[in-house]
Amino acid sequence: MIVPGGLFSVPIEAAYPQRIKIPPNSGFGFKWCKEALAWKDLVKHPLRTIACQSIDLEEPARCFTATTIYDKEDRTVW
Repeated sequence: MIVPGGLFSVPIEAAYPQRIKIPPNSGFGFKWCKEALAWKDLVKHPLRTIACQSIDLEEPARCFTATTIYDKEDRTVW
């Protein structure tokens, strides 16, 4: 789980050929985001807003922001 303002590295070997899902911190009371993100999309649009449904279905979904940070000089990642 990623805490607010925290960083998490995704191995390129896992992220490049597959889609990834981002989990909010478990203490927030939200499920994993529904949208699976492709690495190429994350590189094209490095700032993403993702929606996560509340565990309590009476509560609305919340939006979180995810940022892609990578070495723009390293052509192997894009």
